[in-house]
Amino acid sequence: MRLTKRSWSINLAVTAATRSEEFHKVGAVVCRADGVVLGVGYNGPPPGVDLEATSRDERRPYVIHAEANALRLTTPQDATGGWLATSMHPCAECIKLAAAYGITEINWKHELDWSVYDRAAIQLVAFRTGVRLIPDQGVTYA
Repeated sequence: MRLTKRSWSINLAVTAATRSEEFHKVGAVVCRADGVVLGVGYNGPPPGVDLEATSRDERRPYVIHAEANALRLTTPQDATGGWLATSMHPCAECIKLAAAYGITEINWKHELDWSVYDRAAIQLVAFRTGVRLIPDQGVTYA
C-alpha cells in the first residue's frame, strides 16, 4: 500500500512549511487533476527582501502566502481542475487566487487563527467561487 495522492500532497505541504522563517509556517502544493505536482511554496517575503521585523504584525504586510508562492510556478491551463494542498486552512484571498487558476478544491491540515480571520466570510468566498474546502482526513492509503 502507498499513500493516496491527497495524503501525499498534504504531507508535502507540511514539509514545505518547514522552509518558512515566519512565526506561522505555512506550506502549499498545487497539483494537476491527475495528481502531478505543479508547484510547491511556503510563506515568506519576496526573494531578496530581508525582514528585520520581530513580530508577526510587523512582518505580515510583506509576507507572500504559501498558496501564492506555489501557484506562481504554474499556469491556469495546467492547474484547471486540480487541487491545492495546504498545511493551514486557506484565507479568502488565497481561495480567490486558487479559483482564478481553476483549482476546484483545497485540502488543508490545520485550522487558521480564527481570532484574526473571519470564518463566515472565508466560507462564503469558497462557496461563491466554487472551491471546496476539505479538511485533512489523516493518512489514507490507496
